Amino acid sequence: MLSFFLRRAGEGVIVMLFVTIITFFLVNLAPGGPAVMMRMDMTAEQRDALARRLNLDQPVHLRYASWFGNAIRGDLGRSVNDNRRVNEIIGQRLPVTLNLTFWSLLVAVAIGVPLGVAAAVWRNGPVDYAASVLSVLGLAIPSFWFALLLILLFSVTLGWLPSSGMRSVGVGFDVVDRARYMVLPVTVLATSALPFMVRYTRSAMLSVIAEDYVRTARAKGVRERGVYFVHAFRNALIPVVTQVGLLIARLIGGAVVTETIFGWPGMGRLAVEASNGRDFTVIMGLTVVIASVVIVTNLLVDLAYGLIDPRVRHA
Repeated sequence: MLSFFLRRAGEGVIVMLFVTIITFFLVNLAPGGPAVMMRMDMTAEQRDALARRLNLDQPVHLRYASWFGNAIRGDLGRSVNDNRRVNEIIGQRLPVTLNLTFWSLLVAVAIGVPLGVAAAVWRNGPVDYAASVLSVLGLAIPSFWFALLLILLFSVTLGWLPSSGMRSVGVGFDVVDRARYMVLPVTVLATSALPFMVRYTRSAMLSVIAEDYVRTARAKGVRERGVYFVHAFRNALIPVVTQVGLLIARLIGGAVVTETIFGWPGMGRLAVEASNGRDFTVIMGLTVVIASVVIVTNLLVDLAYGLIDPRVRHA
């Protein structure tokens, strides 16, 4: 298991290296590049100072080498727009996105896995058809349109839930107040992930139910509940857990739209602001942090395989 962990960690480092290289060169090859930050009203001295701070007087590969050397020491540089440390900016925004992602994933798993199991157990029945319809709707409806529809219904028309923000102004830490502000963004993000959980769980359960050991369990007199939840479901968990790991990256990407619409100060909204402001140091910092979260998540998913299936652990 230790050698497996070290091998996967090494692969993660290589992936991180390629992700940073591609992002850095794409940012610098974009029309104008970082030099677009030089405004027309700047003096010659201000232009020279900004060029030295951004290392624009060096070739792009040397700029990347300088940035990478600082990054491995934990220094992601300073924002081009407000000169704040990128570590500080991301440190303020990351917990917001992780909180939103965690609850969205929890809701998607809590609803999607039981619904997928029920759809497989009662195949071609009303539950299966209902799950299929919900999955198609979840895949077909754009997240931004669904978010605006929820705001129009529950905030504007009914007035039940707030339309934006994370908490009420002038209110301290209140669980109920925070929960009210989380309902709509969590619903939007969870809806985008729910169809994948339902479809993968259903597919995994159907493939496992057809195995010989499931028929043997029935022949030995095991109750149907034991057949499905003891013998079948545990063996169907590996593809489901794999999908959970993939959904984390999808949810973080979906936070760009959700946080922008609902006014959440998270990583997604920061990515939009950095892109609009051509703040390439913040863009690179976001790339490193998001890639790290995805790599660590996939590593944890791989380690979870050994807990689910002893054959993986022994191999």
